[in-house]
Amino acid sequence: MPYLINVYATVVQLPAKNFPHSHHSERDRDHPEMAEHLKEVWSRAASRGGRKMNYLKFYLVQHLVRARHHICLTIQDEDVDAFSDWAVSVNGLLYIEPSLFLDPRGYTFLLPEGAPEEDDAQVPFPDDAVKRKERHMEDFARRGWKVQAALPPVLGEAEVLLRSEEETALRLFALLTTATQANHMLKGEADHAASIREFLLCPSRRDDLTREELAFITNDQPSEQDMLDFVWRFEAVNVLAWALGIEAEFAFPIEYCDLEKVVTKLEAAMEGPEDYPPEFRPLSEILDQLDLHYRLHWIIKRANLDNQSPPDGLLPDVIRERHRALNWLTGFRNLDSEWDYTSTGT
Repeated sequence: MPYLINVYATVVQLPAKNFPHSHHSERDRDHPEMAEHLKEVWSRAASRGGRKMNYLKFYLVQHLVRARHHICLTIQDEDVDAFSDWAVSVNGLLYIEPSLFLDPRGYTFLLPEGAPEEDDAQVPFPDDAVKRKERHMEDFARRGWKVQAALPPVLGEAEVLLRSEEETALRLFALLTTATQANHMLKGEADHAASIREFLLCPSRRDDLTREELAFITNDQPSEQDMLDFVWRFEAVNVLAWALGIEAEFAFPIEYCDLEKVVTKLEAAMEGPEDYPPEFRPLSEILDQLDLHYRLHWIIKRANLDNQSPPDGLLPDVIRERHRALNWLTGFRNLDSEWDYTSTGT
């Protein structure tokens, strides 16, 4: 019996399809019709089993939102096992018209309202992402911290296409200079602030600023809260400097970054780039920090909702800024998002 299957894969590079099949179509995120197609499919997923949103629907929709490839093919009964192995390797969600959603092994979820999902159906996540979550959950349990178990893994290494070193270095520099500007303004150091403003508004640097940064730089009388918000971006500077290998240390978020030390390293990197060539540290280390700060951000949000202090001295502002920088760098739930629109939802 033939099966016409749509596969929504989240990995960056698709491996060869080493199983018998009939190929119908394949497209990636650059295809002009991909975004509209994904929107249509996730709308179907959200409406299955009744309109009420639950964790399963939410994570299936999130899978579709971050899907990088859509493959349509036909397989026969005898080739299902080989196809399933391939579907697991691409972290694929399967869809069979008109409304059947399956995991890579063919187990079904989102049956008609009132019908239970198959017990073995699992939202697909890469193994390394699952293990990363498990390690952090075990560590939190040892510390006595309660974390929502339903929070999913973040990204697997095969799913990530980091921003380029050049783009990251430019973003780091924009964050550093605008945060420095805000710091001078908070201290009432008008001359220093004016010098930075003039420096940033020259044509060669102005284009590296986001709309929010440009609006702040050109505002002669920003609010105190705006200045504080920009000063906190020093913590994002620290993240990107660490990711680029300029800063070796990345302390647990119970202390603020050593700003003077970070700036000294950055100045040395600009003066002698041969000593500090911008090169990303191993992706596994970056994803470890992404998963950690994603879960820590949930903890501090929960504490705030419960009108409690974060446990063991966790610093909410540090965690928020780090989480934003890591989401921007990796594209976690923010594929192709500009800095101003990078979200940190949990």
